Amino acid sequence: MTLQDFLVKAHDRKIDNEHLKIAFKEFLYHNFDYEHLDESNRNFIYDLILKHRAKLFAGEGSSATDIEHEYYNIYEHRESLKLLENDLKNVKEILLSFKS
Repeated sequence: MTLQDFLVKAHDRKIDNEHLKIAFKEFLYHNFDYEHLDESNRNFIYDLILKHRAKLFAGEGSSATDIEHEYYNIYEHRESLKLLENDLKNVKEILLSFKS
């Protein structure tokens, strides 16, 4: 499962959070780029997805400014979060997919 495949599921209203979590774990399992992330980092990324998904489904969406601000905060704490450049690129892609 690619990131794009997972993001399609993340934007699908028919998929509840439990099934999305299963899809997220499947995505991580099939992408070796993420095996260095510990459970707390995986949960951090999943929580970001849930946060922006809830905003999307509530009709609020995430503005470009909100996304840039959130990404900036993540980038500033990248070392403590143990995120590599590729992780940051994927996090940004995830966040941008929720831009309204």
